[in-house]
Amino acid sequence: KMVADTRALLERLEININPNAVMRTLSVANTQMVEIAKAISYDSSLIIMDEPTSAITEREVAQLFRMIR
Repeated sequence: KMVADTRALLERLEININPNAVMRTLSVANTQMVEIAKAISYDSSLIIMDEPTSAITEREVAQLFRMIR
């Protein structure tokens, strides 16, 4: 169930990462996206991010802003 829930969240946020991937094998950008997706999954009313776009491309920045809206 956890993999299915993770897959659904990644798809909803348009993040193309294998939910079975080992975190240490992901790029810095993908690791950041997974961490942000994790924060979003808690359905918090506030998420504090410290330089969330520092290690990602312009395309990923656009994707990030779509995610957090």
